[in-house]
Amino acid sequence: MSSNTAAPSMNLMSITELSNYLQVPVTTIYDWRAAKKKKGPPAIKLGKHLRWRREAVDAWLELQTEAE
Repeated sequence: MSSNTAAPSMNLMSITELSNYLQVPVTTIYDWRAAKKKKGPPAIKLGKHLRWRREAVDAWLELQTEAE
């Protein structure tokens, strides 16, 4: 029996997965990143690839909720 000592999955999403999750076009996510004050959820850059932690996206979504 082998022991799995790797860290648990960080639930990383690609830009396509993030686009589907947020139900916005991929171009919108790139626009958010290109804005002077980054508007979208925080990304992780792995070489030339962008990834998003689901937990960070969910926290960002909570902050986007409009006050009643």
